[in-house]
Amino acid sequence: MANDLLPKQRVEARTRGLMALGGWAATGFAFWHSWSYLTAAIAVAAGIMTWRWFSYRAKWGLRF
Repeated sequence: MANDLLPKQRVEARTRGLMALGGWAATGFAFWHSWSYLTAAIAVAAGIMTWRWFSYRAKWGLRF
């Protein structure tokens, strides 16, 4: 029953995590195609999304 404590927050954390993962996948794709400026911009955006995901999980006390 531990998963029922914060169901809305868990769904939101999962959504944010998947968005961050997608950002890192897009970074890898751009790097693979040697799009250097686009790679840097996407990496910054992915880093921000990862930070927001991690902060959200820490704020709600969600474990990994």
